[in-house]
Amino acid sequence: MVLAWNTQGHLDINTAGQLIPSSLLVSVVMLQSVKRKQVMLKLKQNVKIYIMLERGMKVSGTKKEYGIVETTVYDIKKNSAKLKMFMANSKPEKNVDSRKTLHTA
Repeated sequence: MVLAWNTQGHLDINTAGQLIPSSLLVSVVMLQSVKRKQVMLKLKQNVKIYIMLERGMKVSGTKKEYGIVETTVYDIKKNSAKLKMFMANSKPEKNVDSRKTLHTA
């Protein structure tokens, strides 16, 4: 996109070889895509989210509280059986509170 002043003193916009006079444009907005910051929840937070959902809290409220997207909440709900099993089988000395994944060595 090229911006240039025409002979009448108006700003014209040249896009892909086509000249568009600024008098025809209401406004020109340059949009820049912004990536969402990825949020990695700890296992303890996943358990809290699952409990909140079990108690009837809505997905929208949960996602706002933790700053996550809707799909993450549904993934936690879907993987609840694995999460419960992992928490039941984990030893207290393994420091489960700071873990972020279910993966084991």
